[in-house]
Amino acid sequence: TEEASSWGGLNITVGEAGKVELDVAVTNNADEITEAYNYIEVDAKINLGTGDNFIITIKPKNVTIDSVEHKSDYIIAPGETDYFTISFSVEDIELDASLEDFNFCLILKHTTPKVATETNNVVIIDNIKYTLNKEKKTASVSGHTITQADTDAVIYPIVMSDAVDAEPCIVSNMGVMDTFKDCTNLRSITIPNSISSFGLGDFSGCSNLETVILPCSIRDLSVNLFSNCINLTTITISNSVTRIPFNTFLNCSSLTSLTIPSSVIEIENGAFSGTGLTSVVIPRSVNNIWGTAFSNCNNLVTAKFENPTNWRLSSSPDKVDITPGFSEDNAEILKSIVSTNHLLRG
Repeated sequence: TEEASSWGGLNITVGEAGKVELDVAVTNNADEITEAYNYIEVDAKINLGTGDNFIITIKPKNVTIDSVEHKSDYIIAPGETDYFTISFSVEDIELDASLEDFNFCLILKHTTPKVATETNNVVIIDNIKYTLNKEKKTASVSGHTITQADTDAVIYPIVMSDAVDAEPCIVSNMGVMDTFKDCTNLRSITIPNSISSFGLGDFSGCSNLETVILPCSIRDLSVNLFSNCINLTTITISNSVTRIPFNTFLNCSSLTSLTIPSSVIEIENGAFSGTGLTSVVIPRSVNNIWGTAFSNCNNLVTAKFENPTNWRLSSSPDKVDITPGFSEDNAEILKSIVSTNHLLRG
């Protein structure tokens, strides 16, 4: 069951496993949010009663905010009551709206920790290695022991040791680099929304990887993240990613379609070089496309710029003629940018 009260905006009691979604009104002293108020605070009181751990995510709803910092995937242990404040920082936008227009979605997701025997702060669960940080109660994905063919791997959001008095650790990030590099038996991978970023080249060379869905928690992709994943056909990029880094999808030759989310502002060198893309939409948010971002995209026939105005090459103040709508000419412009140039808007 769940109930809302006037106490600080939230008073939630969860009595059984499940997922609860609740619209939460902002509790600020100001009647209006203007440029003078650059943050929003939501206070919460959570009582989980008895049962397993829950992951808590509070996120904006109904209103698009360009830059948001939030308390995400917050763990409360069984039987505990916890009080906390979630601050949403709002930056670089003109905002003038009633606080009643700002609702937030609270998600309490029932999660049972995956338990395994620990060796030197490492647990291995379903062929994936997790390095535990017991002090911070977090864990990172640090490697794998995958050997069988056609593996569909799952990264779990909460893991823990089977040692006495062990506590759950939230899986918050991937390794520094090459976590699954050249894992040729990996076919698909499920990534939990407790993870916000990747290490360099974490999936590079996974030549049989076909499907990846990136959760909305992912804020940053990485250099060479999926380079040479030649059988990757499906990738969903969350609408919180702001940059497609260097060589992210280099030589993903089976990737014929992909939606660049409207949150992306920059596409770096080689980001889509050598992919099988046949058509692409450059969102209105993008203002910088580096040279070779779409080089060797031999199947790219048409491209559309949602904002076709005020584009120029970095080496010249002269404007580049972008055709409105899908155009072969636009595709040629993207494919022919050389490494010494990039497209800028404005």
